[in-house]
Formats: sequence, C-alpha cells, structure tokens
Amino acid sequence: MRARHRLTFEVPGPHGENGYQVEIHEYFDRIGFSYQPISETATHVERVAPVQVVEKLAATASGIFRDLELQPKALVIGIKESLGIGDVGYEGRAIVSRNGLVYIELELCSFPLQDVDYWEGILWHEAMHAKYILGRRWPSIWPFYLPDAGSVWALDCLLHFSIDGWLEKNNKPFVFWTPSEQPDADFKSSRLHELREGLQNSGCTVEESVLTKIAADLWGRETNIWEVWKIMQRLGLTISEATRLGRYLRGHKTRFIKSS
Repeated sequence: MRARHRLTFEVPGPHGENGYQVEIHEYFDRIGFSYQPISETATHVERVAPVQVVEKLAATASGIFRDLELQPKALVIGIKESLGIGDVGYEGRAIVSRNGLVYIELELCSFPLQDVDYWEGILWHEAMHAKYILGRRWPSIWPFYLPDAGSVWALDCLLHFSIDGWLEKNNKPFVFWTPSEQPDADFKSSRLHELREGLQNSGCTVEESVLTKIAADLWGRETNIWEVWKIMQRLGLTISEATRLGRYLRGHKTRFIKSS
C-alpha cells in the first residue's frame, strides 16, 4: 500500500490553497521516496531511478540531515522526471509542512539521477532551506508562488546568500550556474547576478555598491525572513499587505521589529 502525507502551511497559497499531497512509493533508510515518471511501467521507473542509485541517495540525504542535526517529523524525497534532460526547471525544491514534514523534490532537468555527486549539492542546498523553516527563522509557505508573484522571488534570492555562503565556507558540496555573460563568475558573483537581474526585471534601480555590500554581509551568515523583508524594502521591493504573505508579515510586525 502506498502511504500519503498532506502538507499544510503557515502561509497558504494566494487563493487559500493549503493542502499539498505527497505519495510515498517506497522507503530506503527510513526516507520515503515518491516517483513522478513520465511512464509508470516498472522498467521505465527503474531506468529513471535505479534502486542502487536511490539507496545511495537515501544514504547521502541521511548523512546531510545528521550533519545539520535536523530531525523532521518525516523526510520524503521526490524524483520528478522532466520531458527531457536539458529542460528548464527548478531542479530542487524544499517543501516543509507546518508540522515539520520535509519533502524535497528533485526534478531531473539537467542531469540524470545517476549523477549522485551533482544531486548531493542540490540536497545540501534544499536541506538548508528546511533548516531555516524547522528552526523557525522562516515560515512554511505555500510552495508555488514563484515566478509570477511580484517581489516574492526576492525572498529566496536573498536567502540564498546566507545558505550558499554557509555551504561554501563549511566546505560542503554546492552547485551553481555561471551566467553566460560572466563565465568566470564565482559562487557569490553568480548569486549577485541573479539578484541584479531580478531587480532589473522588477524595474528597480539600485547602485552596484549597495548590492555588493548586501551580498558580502549576508554571505554565509544566519538571517531570517524579517531581516530579508527589511532588505527588500530598502531595495524598493514590496509585498502587498493584501496578499496572504503580506498579511503574515504584517501580523508578525512586532517580531520583525525586534529582529531589525
């Protein structure tokens, strides 16, 4: 029998959505695995997610969560097959329920699952997202706001300076893409490029010295959603108080002021 979990969130979706179903097909090392292949035939699933590779991925995830001293209510890893390697996708997404269940979805859009070393870097990054939520420095948010929800994109973009800087400073595996116009960019520079590009797309003009200072200050340092929100406002980015996330931030303004 397949197990199912229903994840709910502190901040519901833009239309009140607050229930995300995750189906578990099998367990390895007490970690649930959920498969979303193009074809559900046994031979195709085995080709996309070979048992030996999944076992290795489970051991890797267990080690990461142990190193980070994370004890979620449950850990589930989703393997989602894209239509073809090279498709545009998010590759990794950490979805954390308000009750502490962690679901990390890996989308096979750039590399097959057999490249475990690559996916280890993705798992480290997503586990850090989970750590922020489990540690109450970040709320559990309905996961499908991006990319068409105004300035919400900046929440993750700014948090990545903290997460990825920590991974780099602690010699943990990490993955990043160099911008085509900056082929020699390092990890921090690639994240700075993403922030700069997001601001340009949002119609915000910010001096380069300001962006560089923000990146240097956040790189590898713990932060929280209240500090990130304050930085967003300094950059000219807003989240409407008419939205559910805006109401959440408004309702926790006292906590925000204390952490400013």
